[in-house]
Amino acid sequence: MSELHRNALIHNRVYLVRNILDVPSVLCLLRRDRVLTEDMQESIEVKPTRTARVAALLDLLPRRGS
Repeated sequence: MSELHRNALIHNRVYLVRNILDVPSVLCLLRRDRVLTEDMQESIEVKPTRTARVAALLDLLPRRGS
């Protein structure tokens, strides 16, 4: 992931955590596009709250892609 995109995730983190409501659909799309592995998806899905799931996803995304 480019530095520009990493900075965008950091800058918009609070907004994203508050506004990504359908986490399962987002995970499904990212899995379909091979951004996430099955293990990554499962590690996010086991988080106890929606907020924790979004935060875990946002923590993982900067390490994915080129």
